[in-house]
Amino acid sequence: MNIKKENLFDKYGGVSTIKKILKKFYEELLSRMWAKKKFIDVDMDKLLLHQIQFISFAMGKPESEFDDERLRKGHAGLAITEEQYEETIGILVRVLTDFKVKFEDIKLIGDTIETKKHLIVNIPPIKEIDKKKEKEKERREREKYNKWKIID
Repeated sequence: MNIKKENLFDKYGGVSTIKKILKKFYEELLSRMWAKKKFIDVDMDKLLLHQIQFISFAMGKPESEFDDERLRKGHAGLAITEEQYEETIGILVRVLTDFKVKFEDIKLIGDTIETKKHLIVNIPPIKEIDKKKEKEKERREREKYNKWKIID
């Protein structure tokens, strides 16, 4: 007996459902000014095809894989912050919930997307930037103090 395990891609209706999910997702995402600015001059039809492939991959579509280099190049120069990434994931979670995707399935999709986060986010979190600035300030103050100490 051959029992085939159903993947999330097939479970939720394949490409036709993913298209509907992505349409709603982009309506929500593009209502944010920061996101709207990043999509100026973007071929949305081409992006939609790319996203269908990515979400299909995240939903475990058989025989699907996703090219990391293409994902990295697609996000290079967009200055996507940690906060923007998290907000985008929050939008995706709400849209998936609206489409009656089960919580445990949303978690699996999110976990898969999270493995690609390092290819998407290219600006460190604000807290990290603040820490670097603070360390640089401390270093300059230490140098200033050391110079003052030598003069004495």
